[in-house]
Amino acid sequence: MHKINRLNWILATACVVYSALMLALGWAAIASSGFARQYVISAVVATVGFGIALTGYKRQNPWIMGAGVAAVMLFCPTPLGVIPMFVGFVLIIVFGFVYARKVENTGTKGWARHEP
Repeated sequence: MHKINRLNWILATACVVYSALMLALGWAAIASSGFARQYVISAVVATVGFGIALTGYKRQNPWIMGAGVAAVMLFCPTPLGVIPMFVGFVLIIVFGFVYARKVENTGTKGWARHEP
């Protein structure tokens, strides 16, 4: 079961890091467009979503973290189109399945890197 716990930690970290990269790319794209109002509002909502994702990650709550990551994927404007958004959603779905398997098998919640 230690491998599943480690995989949960890796996937949770990957979700948050991928969200941070998307957010940074979105803000860079907004800066290159001259900070157009409609993009800035969307990016502010995505930034709040990233804060929610970090809160869920720190509390080891997959629902809060997933909601924050989904907000970043939906509201963050990028010049790369919708493909990065779909990649992010696939990452969230894979994390959810692995996390659900861990909870079903062990009955424990969270994704601490090391088991107590």
